[in-house]
Amino acid sequence: MGTTTGQDDVELATGAGNRAVDDAVEEGSGAGGEPTWLTQPDAAALVGCSIAVIDWHSRRPESLLRTRPRHGSRPTLEAESVREFAAWWAERERAKRARRRRRDELAERELARRADPGPRRGPEPPQECVATIEAAVALDMTRAHVLKMLRTGVLDGVKQGRRWWVAETSLQQMLDERARWATFEETARIAGCTTAKVAEAVRDGILTQRDPGAPVPTVLRTDIPGLVEHLAKATPPWGATLRAVRRSTRLPSGEYMSQTRLAEIVAQVLGPCTRVTIARVERSPTPPASRDLLRVATCMAAALGLDADEGAQDLGRHPAALDLTSDDLRRLRKDSGASARRGDP
Repeated sequence: MGTTTGQDDVELATGAGNRAVDDAVEEGSGAGGEPTWLTQPDAAALVGCSIAVIDWHSRRPESLLRTRPRHGSRPTLEAESVREFAAWWAERERAKRARRRRRDELAERELARRADPGPRRGPEPPQECVATIEAAVALDMTRAHVLKMLRTGVLDGVKQGRRWWVAETSLQQMLDERARWATFEETARIAGCTTAKVAEAVRDGILTQRDPGAPVPTVLRTDIPGLVEHLAKATPPWGATLRAVRRSTRLPSGEYMSQTRLAEIVAQVLGPCTRVTIARVERSPTPPASRDLLRVATCMAAALGLDADEGAQDLGRHPAALDLTSDDLRRLRKDSGASARRGDP
């Protein structure tokens, strides 16, 4: 038994040694001492690409890369095929860069042409007409859209052969008409409000809308000063003051007071209180009729560092009538830590 085991060990060691010698012969150097086979990381470094690219191309049957079966950690890519692949890859990358440069040049040329059409080429336009590209630049739209308006009669023009010309008077009329109207977004920016307020002003008859069915709603510019005056006279909703104070109040951590955080502070005195309740008080146009909401509003004011009377917003009831003690209000101010941290630091 001992002799047999010793012979087996010798045979195993001999076999492993022979395989190592075979691998060394296979991975021997070629002409000039260069390796015959390369690993994927070495091939990626030689080609100048990622290992994932080498791995993907080595699996393609039509690839230039020639491989051999995997065996442990030995290299599997033929060095000569890697050099051929590197030359192909470099040419491919040069072609991609050339296409990208060409595309960027064409884009810059098109932008420059739109910004400055330059001297007119081709036949002279008819009297009191301009080219479609000039009309497109003046109207801030594409030339194809100008041609569509000419064909549908929205713009007046003259067609000579296959070429359209835009009548100057029609173009000027469209520019003047567009100057009389403003989009909801532009109106909101001028009036300092939201687009929802603009839509509400349209429904109330303060603003005149051009075409209710148009894809881009517009209103008369001359009505915008009336909207500004209306907004200045409008009384903000009752809860807007509390909302404005909350949004300008910072916590000791430096963060602004959120509805969720304010609800957590109020809940320490009143019990369960959610962000939805806080939002309901802030959106209320008039003092709440509910006693529970009045208690929440008073606690919100105290947590935001306001006086009880100021925070109650003329609630008509003293905090004591709402079962809120002075200790409760002081506790709210202390827990929020925001009484002296209003506004930007």
